[in-house]
Amino acid sequence: MEAALAKYRYQVFVKELGWPLPCEKGIELDAFDRSDTVYVLACDDNQCCSRITS
Repeated sequence: MEAALAKYRYQVFVKELGWPLPCEKGIELDAFDRSDTVYVLACDDNQCCSRITS
């Protein structure tokens, strides 16, 4: 996974939404971030992303 995406997810889920996730400070990863995970990024002013797992 791109480090910038993990940092972005931390900013959104932990800092902005206040979710109490068990993650390193500044980086949000979870059990669905695997070697076979495909990430779809659509970057604009909204900075959206999606994760696809099988």
